[in-house]
Amino acid sequence: MTHVSLGPDGFKLDGREAPLVAAQFEYFRHNALWWPRTLDAIKEAGIDLVSIFICWDFHEPTAHDFDFTGRTNDSRNLAGFLEMCAEKQLLVLVRPGPIIDAEWETRGPARDVMTLDRLHPRFLERTREYVNAVCEVLAPAQVTAGGPVALLGVDNEILYPYNTPQSQFGVDGDVYIPYDAAYYDAQLRDWLTEEHGTIEVLNAACGTEFGAWSDIRGPRYEEDPPGYSFETFRFLNAKIREFTWRCRDFYKQAGMVVPTYTNMKQLLGYIDWTAVAPELDSIGMNLCMPRDLLGDQALVANWWYRLHRARFSFPWAAEFQSGWIGLDDEFGFISEDHSEYMPMAAQAAGLRGLNFYMFVERDDWSYAPVNLTGKIRRNRFERFQKVVASYRGIGQMDQHIADVGLLWSLEDHQSTYMETDRDWSTLPNHWLTADEAKASPDWWATFRALVGADVDFRLWIPGVSPGEVPKILVHAGLPVTSGAFMKALTDLLDTSGLLVEVSGLPTRTLAGVEDHAFRQVVAKARSEGKLVPSSPEGVVAAVKALGARRYAWSGAHDVWTFVYEASDESVVLGVWNPRDCEYHGNVWLNPMLFDSSAAWSVEEPRIHTRADLEGIPDSFDVELRPHSARVYRFVRR
Repeated sequence: MTHVSLGPDGFKLDGREAPLVAAQFEYFRHNALWWPRTLDAIKEAGIDLVSIFICWDFHEPTAHDFDFTGRTNDSRNLAGFLEMCAEKQLLVLVRPGPIIDAEWETRGPARDVMTLDRLHPRFLERTREYVNAVCEVLAPAQVTAGGPVALLGVDNEILYPYNTPQSQFGVDGDVYIPYDAAYYDAQLRDWLTEEHGTIEVLNAACGTEFGAWSDIRGPRYEEDPPGYSFETFRFLNAKIREFTWRCRDFYKQAGMVVPTYTNMKQLLGYIDWTAVAPELDSIGMNLCMPRDLLGDQALVANWWYRLHRARFSFPWAAEFQSGWIGLDDEFGFISEDHSEYMPMAAQAAGLRGLNFYMFVERDDWSYAPVNLTGKIRRNRFERFQKVVASYRGIGQMDQHIADVGLLWSLEDHQSTYMETDRDWSTLPNHWLTADEAKASPDWWATFRALVGADVDFRLWIPGVSPGEVPKILVHAGLPVTSGAFMKALTDLLDTSGLLVEVSGLPTRTLAGVEDHAFRQVVAKARSEGKLVPSSPEGVVAAVKALGARRYAWSGAHDVWTFVYEASDESVVLGVWNPRDCEYHGNVWLNPMLFDSSAAWSVEEPRIHTRADLEGIPDSFDVELRPHSARVYRFVRR
């Protein structure tokens, strides 16, 4: 019997850290004849975890009649597939939905409810029926009962409102779900009534002038006061959290006891995943990007990785690109180089676990290392073996070493949607905005300046981010913010050192009302010399003048370095070359990272190398191809 845990201190089996590296294999889309060979290929890659979606629509061939044993189709034999995984000593991450997306026509649910919102009463009723049925197979197969099921994915890419653009059908063939304004307006009206009680209280809090509750409707960003728009984002997040705990409880009531997680939709930072996190054991990110991450795409990926580390102490990807859907015409095919580049850049920037999606090719998913019948594509497969070795060789728990922290707020990111979108209906479309600014102009320019100069810095969310507060904080966000953010800033100003103001600290509420108490806090900090003015262009010089140390840097500002101190006292160095040209030169390391009384060795788990070093490794020679990344580990010997 194996005990599995997943949480802030990583992924553990029987209390010991284990690599969280999984291969997505959608068994139900493959001839069962090829299941054994496919699982053997996954094992050959060095992977011990298989991630599977379970498709409700496929396993309910007729209404209320579920098949999980293969009596109507061999590929429906979920019970047999789990037994096969157990025989091959593979643990399984089950992802039964109810919504799986996955380029499946119904997005996962049965056809009678496939267009309904997740919290629609009929959808919840049918979801409970499905969950009870699938758990008759899953619950007895959990590791707690001697089976292979180790983790439970609760739904997938949970969104609210739940709608899809008509153009997406041409990409993946999913059902078109139009935006139902009347339904969501009614849900918002009910929620605001509960939150505020009277229309007068709502108007005072949000800067609106509604005459009656019947006037309430979804946001119109160009017309509405910002306070109301921000309040409607709070509503969306409340609904996402509500569905998360409702769905989780369905599984618990059906006998599931293994750790739970979900997968966030890529690049949609408007969702407050730290508020959702208490409902589950872990939250995993998602990222698939165009080939070679050209233009600002690498910068956007850099932001997404840093944000994930700012939110969670164990940053991992519940879905990570190892292939491509039908977007070749727009973005180009995925090369073998890209297949290695993406996960290595992610590890360099701080990702510590991942699920390769898709590790096994299926219907409209291409460029995977294993084909439809379980045969290995040797050249591509060998690239994945290197990546797997790197993730297995680098521990899960470490601290990004940096004296500088760039403050990030949820509302500053949400403001970008208010500038580009008319209303809620297009919010889900932004999963493909791989090269657009992800915050207000000053913030994004500041982020670009720090990354471009290869400054050691973290994104820092006051009251949320794990680890020690950076010595020098940088604010570049909006002049308005939430009360919680003001409270966290107050605590920081009381206890921390210096704060660089690229934009003035926010002293107004989201509704634009001046907070006089916080204005006094800011005035006091300014009089004490804690606040230093700057600009996006001058922020690098400003933090340097304030004593920000460099812990790792390359000979080229546009080659990015990251350095981490691990819980076992090893030092991890990530080097990311996003450029079109190769980099062959030094990476310098701050000697204070290393105990001078110890002897050190350097490992590169990706290629299984280890070399003893003479003295402190204050400089290190690296060679990187264009669009590539490498990760090293310095250990005592």
